[in-house]
Amino acid sequence: MPSGQIYLEGCLCLLEWCAGKIQVELRWIPEHEDIPGNETADTLAKEAATTQETDIHYINTGTDINHNRYIRLAAAAKKGMKRNSAIEWEKSWAKGGKTARRTRGMIEAPNKSNLAY
Repeated sequence: MPSGQIYLEGCLCLLEWCAGKIQVELRWIPEHEDIPGNETADTLAKEAATTQETDIHYINTGTDINHNRYIRLAAAAKKGMKRNSAIEWEKSWAKGGKTARRTRGMIEAPNKSNLAY
């Protein structure tokens, strides 16, 4: 799984691309420090990281096509795979009918406990 390093790299590339065009100031703000707006920003960031539409982030770091990067959070990818696996299993289970009678006797219907990995 990729660590936060990949996001740091993306940020640094964007900063280099913006160099001389805008003034940028980075500050580390620990979570839950009673800073106005911090809780809202934290909530929105978590929501964005878990929303399917924002699982992939496009970062344009220059005009050269080789410098464009696609980033997907490992946690979001895992969550998406779990969600899609559960949906497919449930569809397959529902379609099984008579052909899956023996399997149904050995395995429970799809649920959180037997989908956990």
